[in-house]
Amino acid sequence: LVNWGPLEGVTAAAPGTARQPNRLYRNRGDGTFEDRTRQAGLEGAGFSSAATAGDFDNDGFTDLFIANVGRSQLFHNRGDGTFEEVTAKAGVGHVGTAISAVFLDYDNDGWLDLFVANYLTYVPDKESEQNPGAYPGPLAYRGEANVLYRNRGDGTFEDVTRQAGLYAPGQRAMSVAAFDCNWDGHTDLYVCNDDTPNALWVNDGHGHFRDVAMEAGVAFNSIGEAPGSMNAAVGDIDGDGLLEIVAHTREGWLYAWKSAGVACPNDAANSDWWRYHHDERNTGDYGADTQPPSRVTDLIAELLDAGQIRLTFTATGDDWRCGVAASYDLRYSTDAGADLSDPTQFATATALGPQSITTPGGQTATLTVDAPQAAHFALQARDDAGNLSRVSNDAAVGAADDDTTDDDVLPPPDDSADGLPGRSDQKDNSAGGC
Repeated sequence: LVNWGPLEGVTAAAPGTARQPNRLYRNRGDGTFEDRTRQAGLEGAGFSSAATAGDFDNDGFTDLFIANVGRSQLFHNRGDGTFEEVTAKAGVGHVGTAISAVFLDYDNDGWLDLFVANYLTYVPDKESEQNPGAYPGPLAYRGEANVLYRNRGDGTFEDVTRQAGLYAPGQRAMSVAAFDCNWDGHTDLYVCNDDTPNALWVNDGHGHFRDVAMEAGVAFNSIGEAPGSMNAAVGDIDGDGLLEIVAHTREGWLYAWKSAGVACPNDAANSDWWRYHHDERNTGDYGADTQPPSRVTDLIAELLDAGQIRLTFTATGDDWRCGVAASYDLRYSTDAGADLSDPTQFATATALGPQSITTPGGQTATLTVDAPQAAHFALQARDDAGNLSRVSNDAAVGAADDDTTDDDVLPPPDDSADGLPGRSDQKDNSAGGC
């Protein structure tokens, strides 16, 4: 736990007042803790705001960085229950109004780097014009740029803020969260700002970040305000495999951004969702994979009594914003021994042409087609640049189905309720609030 100390112009404590130390509580393993602060050498100093933990030197022991108003501190864990301050040696003792920090490996070199979020430069004698005798709001003070320290791997760090494109002195940070917002394998940063639009810094994997908060819809609240975000939590709140961001404002309000299937935009020249295991030039280089990742799963084929086939599947990729149509390449084979999940067999199977359907990602979709009554089926999702996802699983009906049960003959779907032409049907997802 970190504690504040006397700070001239901020706290009412008289000069020379002893500072309450930070606290390290050791877990005894029986449901209780013991205070080991003094023995560990972690009393700290100054006006502390936050702490972050990480093994920056890869020795197997967790180290601590304390964000302070003034000079922050880095403590190296010796592995014997004690810590030593290595701030100056490591080169991370910048002087500022540090309010939050996070360890992350932004360049994927195996060494934890450090991002420090800074607030603003407080001037004690500045008063509010509207309320004399009170201090004004955050915009009356100069914002401080955040800092990104790159770990050199030798116990020292270098400031790469400007080179990384993260120098933004006009922002007033309150907290930072690190996560991979677009599944490209590179850690991104979400920074909550006070009375300033929040920032979503996307890591391009080449040492550079770009703020896409405006494009991604996570800069303001629902009515276009920057209400002063204090902190944010990132997680999959609805279990759909997509990360959401929940932010808390200084007024106590919570607001959340629901991921619509793509967490944030990246390279505008590419399809937003086509980032996982794909390089940024759309060359089709999927690294260790021979195909792009699966975006269509749980395909089921059912025989209808109107001489049609109903295909039900789950779509888990694409640019899944509400009302955006996805296209699918559908193929079938009447060969009883076919397995269309095999890309080679899929490529030589009979094509039924691109099939369009509108469905949010992660939801069940249904497609009804005219096709042979005994066949194997599989499909692929197609993005707006023409890229195809991994082939779905194989699904069969009729004599081509090698299971021992009879295929159910189902009534044709009723499309009259949605008032739309054609035979495309869709699960009602209106309750999801997408």
